[in-house]
Amino acid sequence: MDRPEDLTETLAAVGRALLAWGWLETEMTVVLDRQGAPPHASPIARWRQAHHLLPSSLFDRTAEIERLAGVRNLIAHGLSAARSLPTPEVEVRAQGGASAVISLDELVAVAQAIDRVRCEIARTR
Repeated sequence: MDRPEDLTETLAAVGRALLAWGWLETEMTVVLDRQGAPPHASPIARWRQAHHLLPSSLFDRTAEIERLAGVRNLIAHGLSAARSLPTPEVEVRAQGGASAVISLDELVAVAQAIDRVRCEIARTR
């Protein structure tokens, strides 16, 4: 049987990662609006399209944002299971059907990385 405290912590880490992504998108939107990027797309699509408008210090964050977006998308669109035994983790499925496992530690690290990038973007305001 799953350990409820580990499962609760794992699900909370999923929520933290998704909330952190939403806050990152808010910061991206502020910067994109300030730079005059066209507004008719998601923040990540706008970031990709408006890279030439961004200061180099922000453009340099693009690869990290893309990596984190990939993990976020797996969690948001492919979450298929959560378990606490033998280790706390979630299972996700990619568009092609391949499954992967994201551990609790990885979920925590992703949320922290998203928040770090958000803070770096916010400091440019």
